[in-house]
Parts: sequence; C-alpha cells; structure tokens
Amino acid sequence: MLSARLIVISVLGSCAGIELSIAAESAAGGETAVSLDQGGVISEIVVTARKRSQTAQSVPATIQALDGERLAMSGIIDTRDLPKATPSLSVAPAFRETFVALRGITNNVRSLGADPSVAVNFNGIYLPRTTMLLTELYDVERIEVLKGPQGDLYGRNATGGAINVLSREPEPGFSAEAFAGVGSYDLRRTQGAVNLGNDVVALRVSGAIAEDDGYTKNAFNGSRLDHLDFESFRVALGWKPTSDIDVTAFWHQANDESSIGYLISADPAFGLDPSQFGYVGLAGPENLRLSPRRVRSNQPLELGRKGEIAGLTASLDLGAVTLKSITGYTRFESEDRYDTDGTSAPIEYTDAGQRYRSFSQEVQLLSAAGQLIDWVVGGYFYRDRGTDRYSNPFNDNIGTDNPPSYSSHPNHARLKGKSVAAYGQGTIHLSPSLDLIVGGRYTRDEKTGFSTIDTEVNVDETVRFEKFTPSAQLVWTPHADLMLYGGVSTGFKSGGLNFLDTSGFPSFEPENITAYEVGLKSRPFDASIVNVSAFYYDYRDIQLRTSFFFDPNDPKVAITNASSAEVWGVELQAQSRLIGPLELDANVAYLSTSVSGYVSPTNGAVLNGRELPMSPQWSGNVGLLIELPIADLGDLRLRAEYAFRSEILFPYTYDAEADTINDGYSGVVNATARFTFRGERVYLELIGRNLNDGLYRTFHANFPPFVRFDGFGPPRTVEGRIGIKF
Repeated sequence: MLSARLIVISVLGSCAGIELSIAAESAAGGETAVSLDQGGVISEIVVTARKRSQTAQSVPATIQALDGERLAMSGIIDTRDLPKATPSLSVAPAFRETFVALRGITNNVRSLGADPSVAVNFNGIYLPRTTMLLTELYDVERIEVLKGPQGDLYGRNATGGAINVLSREPEPGFSAEAFAGVGSYDLRRTQGAVNLGNDVVALRVSGAIAEDDGYTKNAFNGSRLDHLDFESFRVALGWKPTSDIDVTAFWHQANDESSIGYLISADPAFGLDPSQFGYVGLAGPENLRLSPRRVRSNQPLELGRKGEIAGLTASLDLGAVTLKSITGYTRFESEDRYDTDGTSAPIEYTDAGQRYRSFSQEVQLLSAAGQLIDWVVGGYFYRDRGTDRYSNPFNDNIGTDNPPSYSSHPNHARLKGKSVAAYGQGTIHLSPSLDLIVGGRYTRDEKTGFSTIDTEVNVDETVRFEKFTPSAQLVWTPHADLMLYGGVSTGFKSGGLNFLDTSGFPSFEPENITAYEVGLKSRPFDASIVNVSAFYYDYRDIQLRTSFFFDPNDPKVAITNASSAEVWGVELQAQSRLIGPLELDANVAYLSTSVSGYVSPTNGAVLNGRELPMSPQWSGNVGLLIELPIADLGDLRLRAEYAFRSEILFPYTYDAEADTINDGYSGVVNATARFTFRGERVYLELIGRNLNDGLYRTFHANFPPFVRFDGFGPPRTVEGRIGIKF
C-alpha cells in the first residue's frame, strides 16, 4: 500500500504547478461522488454508468456522480445549478429550448428534426428533448455525468457524453420524509416521499411543488418575471417474487409553468438608429430595460410545459448471465407565448407549441462477474413522433400612430423517426492488474419530416443514416489504491431536418467525434481521493445553426456540416478529510476548443480559431464541509462553496456577424447550514445561493440587424426549511 501511494504522490508531484494553480471545483462531490463514513475514511457511491454496478472510482472514465445527500449539502435543487458543481458542463435555458454542453460538445440547432449532443436519461429512459432536463430535482438517488463520447453503450446523440438521473427505488419497509421551505421572492417549496412494502412488493410515492414571484421586475406594468411555478408527482412499484427476478415500474409526471429562461431584454448598447431596423431603435429608449433586473416587456407570458416518463425494468438472473429489459415511454407538450423583441413596444412576439412522443425498448445480456471476460451485449429499438408550430407575429404598424396590426409566416412541422442498434462491450482480464476493454455499436436511423411556411411546402423528405462506433481501452491497476487508463472512443450524432430552412437545403448530415483520453484515479491516503484526466477530441462535420439576413423580410436559418474542431483539456479532482471534522473538495477543468473550416454565410468570413459554443476555458468549484456535534442536542453540518466559469460563446447562432462572447461568472458563493436534532428525525436547514449577489448571463443572442438580447441568472437568495424523516 505504501509503495502504491508513493507512486501516486510522485505522479501528482510532477503536476504540482498545475494542481496548485487550479485547485478549485466540484462542490458537489467531484467525479467520484465520495463521502466520509464516521471513521473518517472516504467511501464511494455505486454507479451503473457502464450498465453494471461498480464503484465510481473503479470505472476507468471521467464520471461525476452526485448522490442525493451531496445535492442537498450543495443546495442543488434544480438541474440549472448542476454546472456550478460539474466542470465542463454548461446548461443554458433559452426560450423553449435548453442547450446542454459537455467539454464544448453541444447542439445549437433549434429544430424538431435535430437531436441533442448530450444524451439525457431518466431511470434508463432516453429523453429526446433536452428541455425535459429542465426540472426541479426531488427524491433523487444520484446523478451520473459521463464525460466524453459514449458511442458503444449509449449510442447516437451522446457525442459529448451522457447525463443519467436516477430516482430512489421502492424498498422493503416503511419510511417517509418531507420538508417545507420558504425564501426570497416569496418562495414556497415542498417535497415529500413515502415508501412501504415487504421483501416481495414495495411502493414509493413522491412529489414536489415549488413557486415564487420571480426575481426580475417588469417596469412596464409592475409585474414580476423569471418566476417559478412547478409541480411534479412520481410513483414507483417494485416486485421481487424470487431472488432471481427483479421488476420495477415507474411513472413520472411534471407540470411546469415557470418563466425562467423565457425572459429576454434587449441590450440598449445595440444602438437607437431606426434606419438599421433594430428593435431597440424602433422601440425607443422609453421602452428599453432600465437594468438587467428591471426590464420592460409588453407581452404577457403564457407558458406551459407538461411531461410524462414511464418505464418498466425487469431482470432475470440465470446464473452465468443476467437478462435485462428496459421499456420506456415519454410524452412532452408545450404551449408558449412570449415577447420576442425584448422591449415594451408592440413590435413582435412568439406563439409556439410542440407535441412529442417516444417509445423505446432495450434488451441486455450481462455476464456474471469474475470471469475471464466480463461482457454485456444488447439491442435497442426507438421510435418517436412529434409536431411543432412556430410563428413570430410582427406589428406592421410599428412607428406609426395606427393600432398594432400583426402579420406572421407560421411554420408547421411533423416528424416521425426510428432507430435500431446492437452493441456490446467486453473486459478481457489479461492479468490480475491489466485489463483490455473493447466495445462497439451499430446504429441505423431514419427520419421523415414535413413542414410548411405559410402554406408553402418547405420540407418533405426522408433521411437515413447508419454508423458503427467502436472503442478500446487499456486499464492498469497495480494496486487497489491506484488505477491508470488510456483509450480511444468514438461517437456520432444523427443527421436531421431543418424545418426553418428557406435556402433549399433542409437536411444536414451526422457529426462525428473520435476521442482520446488518459487518466489516473487514486487514493493516496484513506481519507483522500485524487483523480486526473486529459483528453483530445477530433470533432468533425459539426452541425451548426446560423441565421443570416440578406433581406430583413426573408431571414434564413441554415444548418451546415462545414466545420471541424480540435478539443483538448485537463480535469483534476481532489477530496480530502483535513483534520477532525473538516473536509475539502476541489475540482477544476481547463478546456481549449478551436474551430476550422467554417465560412460565415453572412459575410464570407472564415472562422478559423474561434471557440465552440458553451465552452468555458476555465471552470471550477471548491467546497469546505464541517460537521460538528452540538452537546446532546444534535449535529450541525456547514458547507460553503465557491464556483467560477470563464467567458463563453452562447449558442443561439454561430456567425462572425453575431459575436456573442460574454463574461462568465468570476465567482458565485453558495452555502448551507443544517442542524439535525438528536434521533435524526427532524432538521432545520438554511440555504444561501449566490450570496455575493453576482450578476452573470445565462443566455445571449445576437440577430443583426434585428436585436441583441440577454437573460441573467438569479440574484442572491435565501431559503429556510424544516424537514422530518421516519
């Protein structure tokens, strides 16, 4: 053990300059989601990132696993807060879309016929629309963030990685827990769960309700914007008639009428010259925002998002192998009406709606552990169907004394898609300390789409794609406290259809990625973990959405595969029990992205060397935890975190005319304090978010010559809770 730890210290010592300069990140537990037991030794969470149960520290990949306890300690209640706890992850809610990026790999294409670059799964069920990720978190067992392409086990649309959200499963016995909270801007939040059952049948029911008045004031009519209005319900049933059979079914429903991500305000710095056709100039200074927290908007927000996820997972232990089936169904609906121009002048608004359904069936066959080769093979079938309507009514009488008269060019689209895949992965134990892991997946996709703009047919096409995505990796474990790994993996994101295209090229091709990664996972001491990874991506045929306006009356939205990029970076995570009750965790990510071969359709400029959207060069977080017994009354847990992110290029459009680079956040301070009374049944908790009241953008878009507008993150907020457990 001592020699292995000396090896770790020696390797880390060679990187000491880097480690000392970037010791920050992952307040939410880092890639190993570790915790300390009462003996002061770090214990690990078991994850299923590679389709079988393993400790996160034993998986040769960069995985960030956040369990429910760590989420609570960090005050994370919403998926929008995950980037502050996860290096290289960015989440940007914008209108009726949510952009998600991992290590710079993202999707800025807003189309029913396009797919995400980061696969999001809920209890093993793939979520086809990233907006379904935008949700409050409750009764969560853990969240697993897998970084890098997952082409073999997760398949298409996982070029950047995968995010797995797993809720708590029903278990034998009775338990119940709930909390009620109040806070800033008249926040009211309640969550609860009840579990009952025996060794054969168990039932778990949980739910969440959250609402507040909003943290942005509308100076036009005195209303509040950026408000929270969310409710959700979940039921899960477990059945285990024998030790060899395990069946779990669940149904999850959510109704979200929040306006977070929909509020935009036009930037007055754009200029006030009406001759430039800018909305700012058309509106005049009396209709513009006074500050990021005091805006002017004349269009009442009418919003609604509803989603359902249902799943049935069954496994049968046959001794040498285990047969597993995962059946999934999702439904998503939205109805939105919101201000488009970002001013209180009656210029333009958006009226949109979407319906989406999907069904999936996956079958896996897993070998028993401890064989010469540990393997998993599987088959996957997926189909979906959706409709989308979208229009931007424009006031033709703007700038006159006449009453508003709106005209629009509505877009209506329909999509049907299906995908089939076969995959496998095997771990060959070459020696007690050396493993070779190989895998691959064959995928075939088909999409059929139809759309009209006004009454003219814009898209009527069927596209088909197929791809084989292999992977290979060597893993050396000279000691239980040290693992070194290196390998190559591939991934692809399916091509699709651009229903907003008016340029005559409605379809676009798949994008492909080849990734090389090396890493080290170690336990230099019992109460510490230090992990390092470095990666390089060859990213090709990138799907990029660009708006260009040769004629203001006929704007075009194009999606091209013209560009490629080089991506490389380094991530470091460390966690240690310092002395007594003190624990420090720190992570950092450095990311470099460079695009080549992209030509702007607006002015012909070549965009070589520009960074990818949502790719902060530096991102990090550092956290300090203190746990103290208070006489015979109970236990006090204090945690403080500091998160930072350098500037990013926001993803709405990608063009030399729309230079949307903006500052990140130089520092956001969060803290929690929980006192648990003796007996561990009742607790009081105080949560502070953005305690330094930092102002930072969550979204920015530039549409010359129309408008440049922004969305901003929440200000300082405080929440108090009282909770109970049985």
